[in-house]
Amino acid sequence: MKEARKKHWRPDDTFHNIIDGEFKGVRRVNDALKKLGVKLGDKIVTSRDKDMRELVNVLRRDTMPDGFEQWQLPIVLGGGNRPVMSFITVGNAMPKSPNIGIGMTVYFASSSAGHFTSET
Repeated sequence: MKEARKKHWRPDDTFHNIIDGEFKGVRRVNDALKKLGVKLGDKIVTSRDKDMRELVNVLRRDTMPDGFEQWQLPIVLGGGNRPVMSFITVGNAMPKSPNIGIGMTVYFASSSAGHFTSET
């Protein structure tokens, strides 16, 4: 399965799909909070808090290429026709993205500036 995911990976932009008048990514957060009975708003929480561990697992994305892990944060800023959805992404040292048909292979390097190198 992992090898198939690596060979056929494509970016997932479906968070912006609208389902019953709501963005899929916004609905995903709201559904996770409701399912787990988590209420946010009046306190600071982190992923290490006991009550947040299951939420972290529910909001993990399983569509990332090999070498990457990503979680959707349980916050949505703004709203209306363009809400802001936030994610945390972790990559192995110098992971190579799969070829997504743009004529180049991208190598990601960890840095606060977001540097990357590419080869065609």
